[in-house]
Amino acid sequence: AVVYANKGYISLKFRLRDLKGSQPAAGKALYRVNCHGVPAHSAIPAMGDNAILRAISVCTTAEGKVPPGVELVSIHGGDAVNKVPDYCEVDALGAGAVLERQASEQVRVEQITRVMAGSSINCLVEAMIAIYRSFEALARSLIPAVNAEFDPPITVYNLGRVATFPDHLEFVFDLRLLPGQDYQVVEDWIPRIIDQVSASHDNVEVDGMLEMRADPMSTPRDGRLVTAATGALKELGIEPRVLTKSLATEGSVYSAIGMETIVFGPGSMTGMVHLPNEFNEIPDLMKAI
Repeated sequence: AVVYANKGYISLKFRLRDLKGSQPAAGKALYRVNCHGVPAHSAIPAMGDNAILRAISVCTTAEGKVPPGVELVSIHGGDAVNKVPDYCEVDALGAGAVLERQASEQVRVEQITRVMAGSSINCLVEAMIAIYRSFEALARSLIPAVNAEFDPPITVYNLGRVATFPDHLEFVFDLRLLPGQDYQVVEDWIPRIIDQVSASHDNVEVDGMLEMRADPMSTPRDGRLVTAATGALKELGIEPRVLTKSLATEGSVYSAIGMETIVFGPGSMTGMVHLPNEFNEIPDLMKAI
């Protein structure tokens, strides 16, 4: 297949520090919340089930607040920003009944021991939720909102990784831009949300940055390159297919400097990438050659 257009890509990283460093009360029971999801490529997040978002919903209220009596002390989930995370683990002190009510096939809550462990990260998790919800609203506001040539036809995003360290909490998420959407809108949002969250969350230091950017690629379907490629396929007896891809590719590099660009290659991405045992069929490889 000849791919004539693909979405752009942005990844963002935030680090949050508690300048006060509050300590949990001693003598509370320590619980571990294990949340499982389904991995998928972040270009098609609907094919997965985000374990980090599930963990957040278990450990906080609908308003994005940690319930009274619960003190979160660590959170670790996901291993790549461009992958829907299939696992997230949260350690929490106190109010086990609050957490155990959320137990299910995807969520396991178990008591570990009766110790005081680490610093409370309640304020950091609440700040993270505020940042990510603001980002979701920003992503939904981008224009154009829909491009029917893509599947999915909308802007998609994914919270891919979160981890606590001795002195900070770090989380990374990404966004797939449609052709015509301006990445600058997202870049301009970063200092605004830093100021907003810093003002509304006392003692939380916020640091955010654009970690990676690739512009959307779009080449005219009736241009010389696409026409030549489909003609070559016909000469080989292969019925031409002209498609778009919802992920980012290196084609964006060439497209950004004004070159007509296409992408082609063997195998299928959908439903296979970022799963165990990725593969291409040898006949597909030979056909591409």
